[in-house]
Amino acid sequence: MDFSDLETEQKLAWVQQRLGYWSSLMGGQIVTKSEDDQIELRTKIGERPTRVVVEYDMGWTEIQTKITNTTGVLVLNWDADKQPTDAAHDPEWDGGDEQVMFLAPGLYIEEYPDEAKAMWELLGRLPQPMVQEIIQAMPTRISYLKVDADKIELKFQPNFHELPDPSQLQWVFQMLDRIARHFESGQESVANKPKVYIAGQAANIVNAVSCPHCNTVVDLTQGSFCFNCGAALKPKLA
Repeated sequence: MDFSDLETEQKLAWVQQRLGYWSSLMGGQIVTKSEDDQIELRTKIGERPTRVVVEYDMGWTEIQTKITNTTGVLVLNWDADKQPTDAAHDPEWDGGDEQVMFLAPGLYIEEYPDEAKAMWELLGRLPQPMVQEIIQAMPTRISYLKVDADKIELKFQPNFHELPDPSQLQWVFQMLDRIARHFESGQESVANKPKVYIAGQAANIVNAVSCPHCNTVVDLTQGSFCFNCGAALKPKLA
């Protein structure tokens, strides 16, 4: 079967059927969110609420599991075509550029300098068998791993229609359980990774608006003019 040749309704039915099979093995509830082209299997890893989320039009698959992180935030990416750049990072300029740090070919951290440094240092404190397990898994099975304050998010490297039988996927749930237990065993107060950055600085999404002239995202607490083009900004209505 060539999944990409199916009509949307056929993709939806196929994913629903297969997730239903997963549910019969793992337990849980199937929820269809047509407005987002997504189907979720809501299940558990141990006692942790967990979701297998499938975007049924394109087929990408993500696992999300709830945690209480007391160790630190970590975000890892996999891209076989990603290459180190020769451009020297300039921390004295404006801090507006993301920094790329490679753990292995294709496996990297890409964050703003303070976050990148903190994640790199965190990797040095993690159990090395866990780090090696992640490094070995990402080239063929995982394209993205994020350990945030309240959840772990993991994206599969193959799309849903290319995944093996769920009985062969226990490794990923077991790995997530090990990661969760370690990140819940620390003593730090951990905040969620910021969702919005403006000029390289974490910003409050509540205060962010798009410039009407150039569409740059701007934090209104930093001024009433766009830092990119100088256009006047419109305040948000209460």
